[in-house]
Amino acid sequence: MKKFLLGLFLLVTMPVQSAVINGGFSNNDGWVDASWAPIPGDEGTASIDNGVAKLQTAGGGITGGYNSSWAQGTDADFFSFSSTTVVDGNWLNFDFFFDNSLVDSNETGPVPAGDDYFSVTLLTLTDFDNYDVGLAFTGGFDFSLTELFAALDVSAYLGQTVILAFDLHDEADQKDAILSLDNVEFSDTERQREIANLAPQTVPEPAGVVLLLISGLLGRKFLKR
Repeated sequence: MKKFLLGLFLLVTMPVQSAVINGGFSNNDGWVDASWAPIPGDEGTASIDNGVAKLQTAGGGITGGYNSSWAQGTDADFFSFSSTTVVDGNWLNFDFFFDNSLVDSNETGPVPAGDDYFSVTLLTLTDFDNYDVGLAFTGGFDFSLTELFAALDVSAYLGQTVILAFDLHDEADQKDAILSLDNVEFSDTERQREIANLAPQTVPEPAGVVLLLISGLLGRKFLKR
């Protein structure tokens, strides 16, 4: 009887493991705004609008690693690993729309829209503790930003508890891009078509994936500690 009660206690007190939490963005439950910038107050904005997550970059007139981020499994400052999100499928599927129609004439990047790009990152506790980049995908390299959806192979992390983060990066100096994100899920099936009613748009590829390490998740962790 004592063993049964002990087992029941452990079952009740253990963190509940789950797949993606609130991948349909009915609200911000399960997600934190982890937007970051070199100068506090210059970071981008992360919001929820009618069941769609919005990421928008911003800058204060100085070239740097500005970022807008929705993440789950950590706090807004990326100081702790508190995830219960388990990779329970071989694919990470999501719908998105990258809108670079708000191009600012003052942009300083090598292409008209500056060095804006979209990245997706998974980090285990080991990755987080060791300042490892984990499993990272960059739009324009690992998946096409002209599509309405992405299906990313996360089988290497199958069964592992992870931080999941979506980041819109901006190395230029003003608001110039918005990303809409929806229907995030782990699945054993690679998504073949979009769920969201979003329109495709061609955007320039980023200047270099190395920016991910500078202005992305781990850059924030390095600089804030």
